Amino acid sequence: MKTYEQYLLEIEKPVIRPRFKIELLHENEEPYADITSSIEFGSLTYNEQMVNGSRQQFTVNINLDEFRYTFSPDSIWINQKVFLSEGVEFNDGDIYMIPKGVYVISSASLLSEPSNRKMTLIFLDKFNLLNSVLGGRLSAILAFK
Repeated sequence: MKTYEQYLLEIEKPVIRPRFKIELLHENEEPYADITSSIEFGSLTYNEQMVNGSRQQFTVNINLDEFRYTFSPDSIWINQKVFLSEGVEFNDGDIYMIPKGVYVISSASLLSEPSNRKMTLIFLDKFNLLNSVLGGRLSAILAFK
C-alpha cells in the first residue's frame, strides 16, 4: 500500500499514469456500481474553480456499447450522484487513489451513429444541489421577531 508522500513523489516524475474511478451512488450515497470501464479513454476533463457558485465539475464520454445502464429515470438521470476518485499507477502496478468527492449529473447529450454511440455527461459538485443551480433549495422556516 502506497502512502500519500509516495504519491506526491510519483506525480513529480516526467511521465505518470493517471487513474480515476467513478462509482454510481444510491440516494444515501452508498456506492452500487463502478462505471469506470465504460468511460471512453482520454475523455475525462476535470475543472476546479469558483464559477457562478460551482466549485468543481468534470465531463466524461461513455461508450454506450459497453454501458449496461440506460439514461432514463429508472436508471441514470439528471441529479444522479456519483463518487469520483483520482490517482496514479506506480511502476509496480499499485494504484493510489484520492477521493475527490460526490458529484451529480447536471446535463447529458447523446450521439448515436452506427459506428459511434456515446453519451457525454457533465457532473457538478454536490453543493449545486443546495444552491439552486440544479433545482435544489434548502428548506427552512424563518421566524422574524
